[in-house]
Amino acid sequence: MIRAIFQTKLWNIMGIHLRAGAQLVQLVSRFRCKVIVTKEGRSADGRSLIQLLTLGAFYGSVLEFSAEGDDAPQAIEAIRGLLNEWKEQNGGSRDAGASDGRK
Repeated sequence: MIRAIFQTKLWNIMGIHLRAGAQLVQLVSRFRCKVIVTKEGRSADGRSLIQLLTLGAFYGSVLEFSAEGDDAPQAIEAIRGLLNEWKEQNGGSRDAGASDGRK
């Protein structure tokens, strides 16, 4: 089983709100692997909008994205791309992939 993990600060000014959460769920749903999003010890299934919203992920929150399955690296890269899009929409200049670890 392939596992990919990365941590980043959330640079989306509005955090993971309804629209951003729906974008993330839609993206994650394209992959077969299981994706878990963790903030301060609380975890959410990347396919559950309600669980993502209950994380309370606001601007500057540190999130960990963990994917497990055959297409885990591709899912993590796609998530990183989405987070970078959010950052660019907010005029940010930091890379959403500041820390990356693969197992």
